[in-house]
Amino acid sequence: MTTKIYLPETEVSKYMLEKPYRRKLFEDFNFIYEGRAFTIKRGFWWDGASIPRFFWRIAGSPMTGKYYLAALVHDMFYATHYFPRKQADTIFYDMMIHCGVGTVLAWTIYRAVRTGGWVGWNKDTNKIIKANKYLIVNGIA
Repeated sequence: MTTKIYLPETEVSKYMLEKPYRRKLFEDFNFIYEGRAFTIKRGFWWDGASIPRFFWRIAGSPMTGKYYLAALVHDMFYATHYFPRKQADTIFYDMMIHCGVGTVLAWTIYRAVRTGGWVGWNKDTNKIIKANKYLIVNGIA
């Protein structure tokens, strides 16, 4: 089965660098995954791809690269626990491929997230509750 993804053409101007390696969404971000439409509401903070600094020469920094928008979506799903962790990671991989990340790099980042992502996943429940106000699921697109 082919994964169906729609990510809008977007520019970095929709985001604001507030702090080093953290961005705040300036306007709502809409995307479709597997026929389900989602909106990440403006005001959501994310930190890009969680890539250790010593891998930046290979993969790029957290706020650059073709995986940038995939990281936004992944951070939202980690923040809200909308999907189980493994599914959130699989969506991240699918979106990286869709955004033009090569399969080797996408697989490497995916494996790294599967190995170390539990740290970000197991966060304070109050943060999860607060993050849910930034995600809208619009149903079938």
